[in-house]
Amino acid sequence: MNPELLGMSNEELIRWACTHSAIEEKELRTAISDIELFCAQYPIGVAQYVWELVKLSNAGIKAAAAGEALRRRFV
Repeated sequence: MNPELLGMSNEELIRWACTHSAIEEKELRTAISDIELFCAQYPIGVAQYVWELVKLSNAGIKAAAAGEALRRRFV
C-alpha cells in the first residue's frame, strides 16, 4: 500500500484517488459509505481499499467493476 495514504481522511482519500486515477469524484463519493461498511466487516482499511481501487482503475477497469473485483478478492 502507498504509505502516503495512511492517516488521510475520507475527503483526502477521495481527492487523492480522483487525482491519481480515472475514477470520477461523484462516483467515489457515492461509494465511500459502502466502502466503509465493507472495510468494517473485513480485514482491510479504507485507505488500502482506495489504493487497490486506484490500481485497478489505472489498469483500465471501470471503478464499479474494480470495486466488485476487490470485494471478491478480500472475501
